[in-house]
Amino acid sequence: MSEEKSLPPPNPEDISAGADYYSTTSDTPVAAPKPLGKECVGVSLVKVNLYRDFFEVVNGGMSSAVAAAITNPLDVLKIRMQVQGELQPPPGTNRSLLYDPAHPARALRAMVRADGLRALGAGAGAAVSYNFLMNGVRLGLYSTLERRGLIQHADGRVSVAASVFVSSLGGVVGAVVANPFFLVKTQLMTQSSAARAPTSQSVGFQHAHQNTLDAFRSLHSSHGLAGLYQGFSAAIPRIIGGSVSQLVSYSFIKDELEAQGVFPVDSLWTSFVGGFLSGFVVVAAVTPFDVVSVRLSNQPLDERGRGKVYRSYRDCVTKIVRSEGVSGLYKGAVPSYIRLGPQNLIQLLVWDYLNSISRDFCPEP
Repeated sequence: MSEEKSLPPPNPEDISAGADYYSTTSDTPVAAPKPLGKECVGVSLVKVNLYRDFFEVVNGGMSSAVAAAITNPLDVLKIRMQVQGELQPPPGTNRSLLYDPAHPARALRAMVRADGLRALGAGAGAAVSYNFLMNGVRLGLYSTLERRGLIQHADGRVSVAASVFVSSLGGVVGAVVANPFFLVKTQLMTQSSAARAPTSQSVGFQHAHQNTLDAFRSLHSSHGLAGLYQGFSAAIPRIIGGSVSQLVSYSFIKDELEAQGVFPVDSLWTSFVGGFLSGFVVVAAVTPFDVVSVRLSNQPLDERGRGKVYRSYRDCVTKIVRSEGVSGLYKGAVPSYIRLGPQNLIQLLVWDYLNSISRDFCPEP
């Protein structure tokens, strides 16, 4: 077995050209597909890559957790809008909505009047945990493979097909790990004392959880491990749609901006505009999947763990369209962008920033 080599001193001319060099089983430097950051002279390539892979996962999780914490009030509003008037005809002129989708600021004030300021932080712990786990896997996997040049063409431009595959794979793995936290955050965010107001529309089934830990205990004691994966069938298309639309659109837009020379290379403005525009794509693609996922996650279950309102994903879509019209699948679209646009932007900006820092990290030899 050949002995693992350490990184040889790089050629200064190669460094100035932006190349990244390492040695594996020979003393001949080999060019990496994409620069990894500054040279880690005297450190094995395996060790360098393991440390940087770790940072990709942590950076993805941290960037998403920060964004989730900042936008939590809008997430609560979005989910309450998505479940209000569940399976009821659209309100006529003589019926008013508790959370008016055309006036998000007014809807926020109504939420605070009904439940106090604590409503703005409903489910925040579960939401931050969900986003850290979900996107640590999703963004971490994507960034790791992108850094190794596995989702680019030979000319360095992003391959759409490879991006779709990697985004989908990361989304599915992340969903398996993080679904219990999505379930708990959904049920906690839906809870509202306003549901008992005689003049309000229903805002979904009320689970009466005391907090995040109580929600986990209640779900597990009632239905075991399977109870923590309620609505999982809806999570897969939602997350795949979100992963593909976000990462592919962001990478494509960012590449085009750089190729056209709109902004300087590695400019924060490129990330800003890419994140802003990709937010529109995400909302348009994901809202119907998101509404179905929230409905399935929030519905009550019978003693055998079956949904009392919706029997399956298809049944949920059918009932929504029949009772609420196609527009029922787009409930919460306006607050979705008000929330998802900034969240997408914050997440990708923080992700890029953390990655730029960690690229220059070198472990001890």
